[in-house]
Amino acid sequence: MCESNFELNNSQIGQSSDRWIEISFNHMDYYQTIGEMEEHAPFPRKYECLGNSITVERDASWSKLDSTIKFYQSLADELSLIEGLEASPTSEYGITFKINVTKIKNFKFVKPGGSKEFDTFQFLTDGLSYLKMITPEYLNSASYRIADKDGQQIPNQEYVDKIPLSKFLV
Repeated sequence: MCESNFELNNSQIGQSSDRWIEISFNHMDYYQTIGEMEEHAPFPRKYECLGNSITVERDASWSKLDSTIKFYQSLADELSLIEGLEASPTSEYGITFKINVTKIKNFKFVKPGGSKEFDTFQFLTDGLSYLKMITPEYLNSASYRIADKDGQQIPNQEYVDKIPLSKFLV
């Protein structure tokens, strides 16, 4: 009989060692239709994510009465082109980010608006145990703007401290 001390890790047997989290940034604006958005926040709309500039033009096929979910889907499609990031629209005028925290430890997303602090969504993570918000301006509004993987709002106490990464791991 032959014995071996050879062991395979997850990467060697076809499983990824990457760790992914989901976090949502909601209520980026309050426009219900493309027409409202066009009237109050004209196109093109410019965003920044992880050092990448993203410009979303108004699609000619969008009707003024169409839901802004079409706009957020277009934004999510562009965001998903960034390595280590997948995005999808939420039903609450926002984006759910699925982020590979093995590769991305410092996440920053900036939306257009009137206040740089209020329009910046940023956090740090060690990729193992915690997520730390860098945008303290959300303390008063975090309960309805920032959500974990289950759509649960982040309590204020956790928001100002390190949040357990387990709330976001998928």
